[in-house]
Amino acid sequence: MQRPILIGAALLVAGYFTLTRVDRAIDCIATANAELIKANAQLGTANENIAEMQAKLADTSRKLDQTNANLVLTNTKFDETNSRFVALDQVFQKFTPWKR
Repeated sequence: MQRPILIGAALLVAGYFTLTRVDRAIDCIATANAELIKANAQLGTANENIAEMQAKLADTSRKLDQTNANLVLTNTKFDETNSRFVALDQVFQKFTPWKR
């Protein structure tokens, strides 16, 4: 009769330790889940910041394209003006009063 009591007590102790371990595992999983939720929120914020930066970069790129187009126009006008000055200089070089 003593043997079934020992077996029952052993099973009771083993069951207690098993439940304790399962409870600890559940607590660890809950903690990990909470940390994952925090990390997910931080990633969401980072993604929003990246989207804002991409929009700003696109705007900056558009402005740089405009600036480059304006520089091309300026260079073209400068080249036209420079060629006119060269032509005027050649005309003036033909007149003797300016020659020494």
